[in-house]
Amino acid sequence: MSPASTRRFRVRRAIERGDPRLGLVVGVLLAALSALAFVRRDWVGVAETLELKALDFAFQQRTPISESDQILLVDIDDVTLRELPWPIPREAYAQAILALDRLGARRIVPDVQFKTTIPRPGGFDEETGDYVLEPGDKALRFAIERSGRVTMAFSFDVENPLSPALRAAFLRIRAAFARKPSADADEVARLSGVPVTVFRDELERAREQSLVSLVAELMDRNPQQSFLDIRKALLPEYHASTQQRELKLLQYAYWMWRCAKAIDEKAAPAVAGGEQPRAVQTYGIFPPLFPFLEYAQAVGCVNAQADGDGVMRRPWTHVVHAGRSYAYLGIEAGSALARQGTRVRFGATGAEGPLAASTIPVERDGRFLVNWAGNRKEPRGTFHGHVPFLTFLEFYQKRYELMDRNVRIFVEAIPEDERKPLHVKYLELSHRLEAALKGMSRLGVEESRAAESKMDEIRGRLLEDLRSDIAEIEKELPKLAAKERLVKQMKDHRAKLAALVADLVQASEKEKELRARVEGKICWIGSSFTASGDLHATPLGAATPGVDILANVSNMMLTGQMLRRAPNWMNFLYLFAIGLLVSYYVTHMTATWSSVATAVTMTGAGGLFWWLFTGPAILVPGAGPVVTAILTFAGVTTYKELLTQRSKRKLQRELEKNTSPELVKIILERPEVLSEPRRITGTFFFSDVKSFTSISEKMHADILFPFINRYLDRQTVALKAHQAFVDKYIGDGIMALFGIPVPTPDHARNACLAALDCQAALRPLNAEFKLEGLPQIKARIGIHSGEVSAGNVGALDRSNYTVLGDNVNLAARLEGANKEYDTSVMISEATWALVTGKFVVRELDRIRVVGKKNAVRIFELIAVAGSELPMEPAFLDAYAEALAAFKDRRWAEAIQGFQKAMELKPGDAPSKTYIERAKVFQLMPPPADWEGVFDLTSK
Repeated sequence: MSPASTRRFRVRRAIERGDPRLGLVVGVLLAALSALAFVRRDWVGVAETLELKALDFAFQQRTPISESDQILLVDIDDVTLRELPWPIPREAYAQAILALDRLGARRIVPDVQFKTTIPRPGGFDEETGDYVLEPGDKALRFAIERSGRVTMAFSFDVENPLSPALRAAFLRIRAAFARKPSADADEVARLSGVPVTVFRDELERAREQSLVSLVAELMDRNPQQSFLDIRKALLPEYHASTQQRELKLLQYAYWMWRCAKAIDEKAAPAVAGGEQPRAVQTYGIFPPLFPFLEYAQAVGCVNAQADGDGVMRRPWTHVVHAGRSYAYLGIEAGSALARQGTRVRFGATGAEGPLAASTIPVERDGRFLVNWAGNRKEPRGTFHGHVPFLTFLEFYQKRYELMDRNVRIFVEAIPEDERKPLHVKYLELSHRLEAALKGMSRLGVEESRAAESKMDEIRGRLLEDLRSDIAEIEKELPKLAAKERLVKQMKDHRAKLAALVADLVQASEKEKELRARVEGKICWIGSSFTASGDLHATPLGAATPGVDILANVSNMMLTGQMLRRAPNWMNFLYLFAIGLLVSYYVTHMTATWSSVATAVTMTGAGGLFWWLFTGPAILVPGAGPVVTAILTFAGVTTYKELLTQRSKRKLQRELEKNTSPELVKIILERPEVLSEPRRITGTFFFSDVKSFTSISEKMHADILFPFINRYLDRQTVALKAHQAFVDKYIGDGIMALFGIPVPTPDHARNACLAALDCQAALRPLNAEFKLEGLPQIKARIGIHSGEVSAGNVGALDRSNYTVLGDNVNLAARLEGANKEYDTSVMISEATWALVTGKFVVRELDRIRVVGKKNAVRIFELIAVAGSELPMEPAFLDAYAEALAAFKDRRWAEAIQGFQKAMELKPGDAPSKTYIERAKVFQLMPPPADWEGVFDLTSK
């Protein structure tokens, strides 16, 4: 024997014996596959989902990480929305920004995109292309310019706006629009050679994209061009009456280019480190309106994508557009404050050793894990630093409107010849600042700050004067006690002065209170109200505001609390080791002890995951160890079970030589049911072919056996479909057991269903026989339920499992009794008692079979209750009424009733039998003790 043959022989012998070493081989393979799946989760979606769910659970249960004291969330919450309309007017954003600037915010970041849009009619200057700003827009522009600390949000289009067909023909269509921007569909088709059907539904979208692209090309060649130059280049013969649409698109495209360049100047690109992440594909940019963007301090993109299960866990660190990277808004705002504008370095996922606070561990798909502050037990989930948006509007109104108006009213009430120079100066500054705040005039930043500083100074001096005047009044009042009218005037004046003092003091106190919460912080402005469209599912809840996600990212940047994944090679070895351990348990321990050891290993892995996650913030697989352990345990156990089954099959083949396959299966699966004879309750089914002897005598053996075997095969299939145990075939007859040897609660119902299906199976079979010129088959079935003895019967060297008892014999007699009534399926009273209401039957008779003393009621099984009947329902009613009359000895009425039944079902044998009996009883009435029992004289 060759060495190769020897090795194959040894392997076969090892498999037959269940050698533990082969179990270890199976375990090694499964452990390696599972470990690889959880290391490369981008290959296996299930592994990714399981790991993310494990991470979600960990975030929800973890003690919250520290929150930076440099973050404040300004909530546009439900309370705010009860006071303000939606969408929030731009004047309100302007007021909030001015209030935050006044209170010392270090950076103001609205999570709002004030997008550049195609202007409305009259919304731009046709010569300069400038947007015609509403007062609210002007107020917001002034607030952004005045603050100088606003970081604005923008986004990219990550979905191609053009259909695939239009994309393929875009260059030709763009060339057509370059020749004639106002071309209609037919003209575009003629100029481009592209069929109209390609772009008819996207004509305006194609026009917009084409003009944006054409304007960008022109501006790239000469960035100094004005809007008028662009108009002359693309609309040389412009007509205001017919080309307003095209002119608006040109203005939109012109400012889109200007905005994109401004974003390039204001966005700090990320510096990639280590393995380069995969960038998301972009197709366009959605910038803020240029008058706002022009004065923004910085910008950040807000593009983010949820995981496959819809949960937001991993924003993109940056988005690459036109070869340049743009940082996520949360990263941009947080890093700028933490490191005073230094760039962020993105580290690869597999970086080893502790990561610096300035490095964000980025994954292969260009995204990073957010290390969420808070947990599910916290009232808001994340961040305690929340102040309603409305609070800052109220402060603005009190500080910039109400207080200022009250001071002006007070000053203007002073006669002009009595006003001090500071009063006159205050009125002048107040009117100028108010006009600028409302967008009614332009005021330089330094000039506005100087004006506000001077007004603060004047109010301070005015407050001192007011207090001095109140003190003087208090001193003079006692001296004027006798002059009531004068006293009243002085008290009224004192009250007005005191009210103004109170306003000034309250505004100052409110400012101090809010300044303590705002000064030096990143102030995020965002929506958190219930109906907001900016709510996302996150590990901490199903409706986390988008601004909370951005704030969490900033918190990571400010605190350096990055969440790092362990290197892939380390994760692989870790999971592989767990799989090997479990394989050893299963192959070298009993089932109980291997289960315990596997459970302990999974618990230990969970503990390690938790310790690393909550301690050094290192993420190792959480679900991976559990899945690897279970998969390896199941795989090796299955291997052992397959060996056992192999042995069983070998035994089964030996047993099937002496007994039926059904019984062999039960012996192998539940040997205890056959361990010894026992009493058991079930339902017994006997069937036989009508006139089979005459059929068989006319057939040659070569035809007879295939003929009857086809019949028996169809009947057996119907029986087994309802949990029947086919005990034996007796020529053309079948004996089947229900609820035996394995007890089942619905044995009687299953037997009845099987009987109906057996009869139904004859119809297609007889159709086949008819085509083949073979005889038609009609089967008779008898069913009875009761208790019998079950066990093995036979010789010492050959036996068969069967049942014995009167109840079995009765079922066999009922099968034969069908001949007396020309019926197909007959069931006993005992069976009917178990299935009452579930089937449609008709009572046939009370009979006494051969060899029995006691009579039994018998029924014809017709159909399942609620299904279509094979006869008129009126027939069953007429038959039942006639049978009741017969039992009551009303012979004439019974004859008439059965005749009526036969009119509904001509040739009905039971009705005909009862008519004959009733006529006999009319002539010779039965004795008084007659019970209506009919004695069968044959089996």
